[in-house]
Amino acid sequence: MPRGETVESVKKERFQTTCEEIGIATPGQVVVRNVEELKEINVSFPVVVKGRLINAYLARSKDEMIGLAGKITDIWGFPLIIQEFIEGAEFSICLVADRDSKLAGVCVMRKLGISEQGKTWRAVTIETEPFMPIIQRIVKGLSWVGPIEIEFIARPDGSQPVAIEVNPRFPAWIPLSRHAGADLIKLAVDLCFENPPKEIIAAAPGMCFVRTYGTGIFDITDMMHLYTHQNLYVGESKTEA
Repeated sequence: MPRGETVESVKKERFQTTCEEIGIATPGQVVVRNVEELKEINVSFPVVVKGRLINAYLARSKDEMIGLAGKITDIWGFPLIIQEFIEGAEFSICLVADRDSKLAGVCVMRKLGISEQGKTWRAVTIETEPFMPIIQRIVKGLSWVGPIEIEFIARPDGSQPVAIEVNPRFPAWIPLSRHAGADLIKLAVDLCFENPPKEIIAAAPGMCFVRTYGTGIFDITDMMHLYTHQNLYVGESKTEA
């Protein structure tokens, strides 16, 4: 696991400062700790309004920013992060670093579909090599150990990708790495038992994922069965789901 101060350094409130210290491009941001500060800040729109833990919304005006801020703080409270909006393609990188803060495995995916809250609904793995210099710089600069997710935006002009967020954990889309030939969860376990790979494990390009959802309708007796037996038999066929 990374040291406590290392995890603290990638919190959203300290994100911009940390990236500047290790030489990584990042959007400008303002940390807002109460309603009065929110009303007084002077920013150029559009901006991204972020909660301290999750949720991110695009605001195109001050009124919209204040409204979205209220939506987030009603659930998560302050502080809020008001971040400069960067136009470009969005990418997410999950990597695992060993005990010596050396890269052991990595999966890079491009986001193809994003929800209103900033969640990824569709994505595809891409070649790792173009991102390797910035990945190596982050791992070394943070002295990271274990899994981490880094989100980037690549501007159309081809300049250095801009890091917009760091999450000190595996992302929800991590099963994609295994299907792309880089089982990063297994790798993390292997590293715990001091069984490092012979070379960096990198996910192959071209593996896609799509999130879906559905609606289930069933009798209340089925729900009672679920509570009692921890499984659900659906309809008359009683097929376990």
